[in-house]
Amino acid sequence: MTDEMLKQGIRAVRAGNRREARRILARVVQDAPDNATAWWYLALAVDEAERKAACLDRVLKLRPDHEEAQRMKAALQRRLARPTPAQGVERPMLEAAPDDDGTLSTRELPAPDLPASPPQPPRSETDDARDVTVAAIAVGVALLAIVGSIILVVSGSGEILGLTDPSVEPTAIPIGFDIPACSVTDNANSTIVFVNNTSVTLDVLTGPQGNTSYLMTLAPGEQESTEALPGLSTRYAVETADTRFGGTGASIEVPGGNLCIVPIGEGSR
Repeated sequence: MTDEMLKQGIRAVRAGNRREARRILARVVQDAPDNATAWWYLALAVDEAERKAACLDRVLKLRPDHEEAQRMKAALQRRLARPTPAQGVERPMLEAAPDDDGTLSTRELPAPDLPASPPQPPRSETDDARDVTVAAIAVGVALLAIVGSIILVVSGSGEILGLTDPSVEPTAIPIGFDIPACSVTDNANSTIVFVNNTSVTLDVLTGPQGNTSYLMTLAPGEQESTEALPGLSTRYAVETADTRFGGTGASIEVPGGNLCIVPIGEGSR
């Protein structure tokens, strides 16, 4: 029964029906929590980054040599990199587990106890005087910089340095394809699934540069699959109407009998 449900869940993932895939695969991992294949396809089906990461952790715990899960986890960490928390603050640790109703949820594990910070020595009058001196020097340097900028602008020298040129525009943020995560299927077809992880609507194109043809449109967070030529390197490109971003292209080869998930992100190659 579990094997048949797993096949149904995999078919739902390939068809792009992520909601149905989540419902089926959550029941599979509830009945068979050590099924690495079920956790892998569940990772492809969930939308939330935290749940996707938790599913990938379960895959790598069961199969540390799972290369596709390793690549997807690394790509996910790059896209969702956050500032390092302040010293003494731990990131919450999450564990994925299916609920009784068959849906997948995550729970936060207890945080480890942190050692108490050592007492700070009392500050002396010399330390306070040194801080005041440093602050005064910093303020003086800032004032000199402001006055210098004003002189450059008034005298016209600022134009030479590019300080007054209104035509200078910020560099567009690149949007492109991230590292594909491929898995072997039970047929000889080659399927590629594009996932829009950006904040803007994208057009995916295919063909050589300067002679591309329209393939699909993806809203933010949307994904769509298309058939690929087995073992043949094909060029794909991505474009957006948002002038803050610039599209790029890449050649992608999908081996025969494989399903490849290709994330599209901001700042990707």
